[in-house]
Amino acid sequence: MSEELMSSALPMFIPCPNGRSQAGINREKFVLNPAATSAHHLEMFRSCGLLFALAFHLKEILNINVADTVWKQLTSEEVTIDDLADIDVYFGQFISMIRDILKTGPQSANQPLSDLVGELYFDCLLSDSTTRVELKPNGATTLVTWENAEEFVELYVNARLEESRAQLDALRRGMCEILPESVFLVVSSSDLARRICGEPDVDVDQLERLANYDGMSRNSPAVEFLWIALREFTPA
Repeated sequence: MSEELMSSALPMFIPCPNGRSQAGINREKFVLNPAATSAHHLEMFRSCGLLFALAFHLKEILNINVADTVWKQLTSEEVTIDDLADIDVYFGQFISMIRDILKTGPQSANQPLSDLVGELYFDCLLSDSTTRVELKPNGATTLVTWENAEEFVELYVNARLEESRAQLDALRRGMCEILPESVFLVVSSSDLARRICGEPDVDVDQLERLANYDGMSRNSPAVEFLWIALREFTPA
């Protein structure tokens, strides 16, 4: 069931932008699908919340790899631009570029902002790279200029931060059918993730100390190679 949650068979979770573009860190992480907005989809998120809560309560680990931003929003911790950039490096670079240009200003008198960044309008693509939303009324036809660029950045970032609010609310609603809401006030996002998904990394030294060898010696070449290989693995 855990693998199905992270697969294309269900519409709830999608690979994060870094995973789809194969750029930056956290390419293995999944995020909530902002396009899954129908009543049926939200009911699926509520059911997923029930599953998360059961895993938490029964101490049963789910084999899922959800981005830190999801756990932070479930526990009402602040999600920053840096958090989003950790799963969408191009988003982070875009926002940094706009802010740097605004600090520097035009390179010549009356130079339009579009000369430096291209024509931008008050709309943006969400993390599924398909859903485009207007950042304000008539945003798709409102050109970003020097005068309104700060507003554009603020609305753009907020749209990305809040893109999966309905899905998050449904997920948390399902969790709260089993867990008291107070859990989300006393448990940190990292603790919540650990209780549901387990430890993100394996202590190879501890694993080696506890290992039993059946018909093999600790010093055999195959065993030595195993421990070397395990230590070279990148954490999930």
